[in-house]
Amino acid sequence: MRARANPIAVSLLAGLLLAACDGVESTPGDAMAPLAANDLGSRASVDAGALAMDAAVAHGVFFSFGIAAPDDPPKKKDLLLDQVHRVAEVIGKMKNPSFDSSVLLGAPAVSPDSVKARLEGYAQTLGSGDTFVMYSHSHGTKKGLLLGFEPGAGLLSWEDLAELILALPAKNVLVFTMSCHSGALADLLKSSEYAARWQGRTADDRSLVVMTAVAADETAAATDFLIGNPNSIGNPFNYAVRTALAGQADGFSTASGTGAADGVTTLSEARGYILQTGKEKAKNDQQNPQFAGELVDDERFPTAP
Repeated sequence: MRARANPIAVSLLAGLLLAACDGVESTPGDAMAPLAANDLGSRASVDAGALAMDAAVAHGVFFSFGIAAPDDPPKKKDLLLDQVHRVAEVIGKMKNPSFDSSVLLGAPAVSPDSVKARLEGYAQTLGSGDTFVMYSHSHGTKKGLLLGFEPGAGLLSWEDLAELILALPAKNVLVFTMSCHSGALADLLKSSEYAARWQGRTADDRSLVVMTAVAADETAAATDFLIGNPNSIGNPFNYAVRTALAGQADGFSTASGTGAADGVTTLSEARGYILQTGKEKAKNDQQNPQFAGELVDDERFPTAP
């Protein structure tokens, strides 16, 4: 049996402009100094653990990464950090199970190679009863995620990302991708070549949930930039994901939008809630979240207490 490292508390840098930093990674042992006054006004404290895990004990693993383009306006860079922060903050509150978390922000921490390496590591260490949650926030094209901005060196293709996702052995694999054209990932996974590799998981009580902010031919846009305002939406897909993780999808019914909450959010409820809420909170009708995969309907969706 492999030993599991005790998680330690680390803090996410939640107000630093990506253009002005060398990249931030939350890892065990990192000491991150408090920031001076910043637009976010708070930092998220999350559990960060080593990749070595006991496969016999089911637990949660959260991996998130975000990167802005060097020429993005400051408010867009600030919003990206705010949105990653908000998802990580909710994950950090979860107790049953608690989540070992790792968050990569900006260059050089975020790159195609670093994301590949991290996901390849999880493929070796996740247990068969674990729940894995990934949230990414970046630019995207119809060919893949833009995780670097040097010519010819920054693209993580949808094909590569699909392969990495399908290799994860966890019971529940939940992937949320916020970028323009991210629906291309969902379309790829639903193609016959890829679908044959994940169809039938539910027979083994396993679920694959891949959700994207928009369809393949759509671009993603923020609804507002009210950073630090607890009532703000920010990016509509991010809003849908983080509020679902906070328990607001409990009792969701696709037919009515409401239902009988019972204190337990299911994967089916979360999927319907994110698809509908991500669309409704957008400032135009050109942002339609997408889904690929299959799920055990009554399997529990991780939520904060």
